[in-house]
Amino acid sequence: MTPAGVIARALDRPPSMDRFWAIWMAHQSSLRQRSLRLSGGNRADAEDALSAAMVRAAQAFDRQPVQNPGAWLVRILHNACMDQHRQNANRIPIATEDADLPSPSAAAWVKAAPSPEEALSQQESDAAWGRAMNALPAALVEPLRLHLDDWSDDRIAAHLNISRELVRKRRQLAKNRLRLLLDL
Repeated sequence: MTPAGVIARALDRPPSMDRFWAIWMAHQSSLRQRSLRLSGGNRADAEDALSAAMVRAAQAFDRQPVQNPGAWLVRILHNACMDQHRQNANRIPIATEDADLPSPSAAAWVKAAPSPEEALSQQESDAAWGRAMNALPAALVEPLRLHLDDWSDDRIAAHLNISRELVRKRRQLAKNRLRLLLDL
């Protein structure tokens, strides 16, 4: 169809299309949000599905009476999103030039040595933590130290011969005092 034919057809649209556009415009923002949610946050796919749903709904509007326009539009949108999802699943990924590159060696993942400023800052931080931990009572330090060594609360409780709840309480008290000592 030529552009002139499309314009002429649009100008001669039946009155029912005016009703359709009123319904569509009333639901468009909620349909856009739903389309985005159904498309997993992919805006391009959401807009494509919304456009497809609009065309399908406009074509089907006169064919059958619509009792609940909102639900009817949501169903059409859902189907359009599922079609979009199927199309995306059937696409063959494009081979990139990265596939020709060798995989990085283990040396490429080694962290660079810290700068002198970073090293000094880390030493100061470690010293502050050491002073703060030494300022705590041993009854609070031991559950926290064992927890930091990935011991379970049950294992800590058995090792210290105290209840699991007391392990948690002592660890919480230690954390609170450390926050105060370190001004965190």
